[in-house]
Amino acid sequence: MNLPCVWFEMMGESRVLYLYLLNALGNIAGKRQASFSFLDEACLINEIEQMMQKQKRIRAIMIGTPSLLKEGKISHCDIPELDGCDLVGKLQSRFSVMVHMENDMHYRVYDYYKKNCQPDQIVTLANFPLHVLPGMASIHHGEVHM
Repeated sequence: MNLPCVWFEMMGESRVLYLYLLNALGNIAGKRQASFSFLDEACLINEIEQMMQKQKRIRAIMIGTPSLLKEGKISHCDIPELDGCDLVGKLQSRFSVMVHMENDMHYRVYDYYKKNCQPDQIVTLANFPLHVLPGMASIHHGEVHM
């Protein structure tokens, strides 16, 4: 079984999309990066669909988004054309797989914690990129806190 992980962010005026394909052990089996001047939900779905067509054994999709999430919808996104998008619902309906979406800082702090910390440690990461909203997330004894 393979798991696609999708992450997108603003880099200046460009929207950057990262697509990773993880195998059952969590190792990167494939990756792709693309830049766009405009990245809406139709473009995201198209990129994910291309990966889904190449990999037939996908059972779930993980998404990291530079935004707040409210009732499964993207809110206050660094990429304005994605504000209000119900990406989870549209992907679940389109591909009939489980879709999990989190703020990208949650994934970043968890990855850092797994690679660099002991189980009982507390870690907080803060990110202040130029021209976009800052982000912060903490892990306390292995659990992400918002």
